[in-house]
Amino acid sequence: MASFKNVEIDQGLSFTRPPVFHGSNFAHWRKLMEILVNDLDHELWEIIINGDFAQMVKEGDKIMKLRSVFTEEETEKVGKYYRVLNILFCGLNYSEFNCVSTCDTTKEVWDILNTIYEGTTQVRESKISLYVL
Repeated sequence: MASFKNVEIDQGLSFTRPPVFHGSNFAHWRKLMEILVNDLDHELWEIIINGDFAQMVKEGDKIMKLRSVFTEEETEKVGKYYRVLNILFCGLNYSEFNCVSTCDTTKEVWDILNTIYEGTTQVRESKISLYVL
């Protein structure tokens, strides 16, 4: 790994490869991921922000539908969901991946990372108010 002004660099920035998050500079990594995912497909970013793709049949507490009866549009949404989940997971080192590996949705992954590294909205607002005063 190269080092530049005390910042570890293990890869260059890429149009197709997500930046790897190593547990520091979360705000920088988050913005790079947002830009990368939006560049690849804006719908992918919507999946991260809004949660799982829509499924159709309620079974107990879960909503499910057999893939064999998916419409073409639903199949495309499922593909996009797993594409963006892959992008998120590929953008995490082993330690950070372990924090979110049991998450069921992309939104859950994103929200947990934001909470761990940025704090809750209340924590962020109190930090901002410290700097404003």
